[in-house]
Amino acid sequence: MAIPHKIENRGGKREGSGRKMKTVSEYQLALLSKTLKKFQKDTGKSIYDILAVIIYGKESRMGERLAAIKLVMESTIAKTSEKDVNITQRLEPSIYLPEQLPDPAKIVAIEGGKR
Repeated sequence: MAIPHKIENRGGKREGSGRKMKTVSEYQLALLSKTLKKFQKDTGKSIYDILAVIIYGKESRMGERLAAIKLVMESTIAKTSEKDVNITQRLEPSIYLPEQLPDPAKIVAIEGGKR
């Protein structure tokens, strides 16, 4: 005998009840933020303080400094993307205004009449 498949394993019977779903990236970001706040509270230094010590510290090697600088630059400078747009084809609108199409309610006499 087959076991019926449950669609979701959270919440109650009412619609919208239960914990809201999170994407993996939202979950990982929340976990990272929680962990960083915990270590900041324990050590008294933020992640930016630690990166600054790595970047400007005398005991840091050049590779460590460059990696830290890259992290800071990637997180603080906005990325822009520019694209050339060349319009080579003109498309007509798919919806026409009423005055551009013949009036469907207008009665038109058919040539030949009744036979």
